[in-house]
Amino acid sequence: MATAPTSSTGRVTPGSLQSVTATLGLSTLSLKNFSATVSIGSDSAATINKASAFANGLALGGGVSIITRAMGSDVSKPLIAVAYGAKLANTGDANGLAVLSYQ
Repeated sequence: MATAPTSSTGRVTPGSLQSVTATLGLSTLSLKNFSATVSIGSDSAATINKASAFANGLALGGGVSIITRAMGSDVSKPLIAVAYGAKLANTGDANGLAVLSYQ
């Protein structure tokens, strides 16, 4: 489940989230290698990457911010909500939300 990426200024039509992946460490609830590919405005297939973040945490820097929250009722297969924001080359600041399932 995910929202369409949007421009922070609201001057660009909402785009599309083409893919999103990450690795979850269950023992530490850390999110590693978050990667989202979005198309919005004149940014086609722009990649948003963040090396690591703790679940239920915030990671800032390098033009990318993510906020994560662990969810769900099965602790062995949690859902991780990730809100992301990034400065894209042409569109400027864009943001969105994705919910990842542990597999």
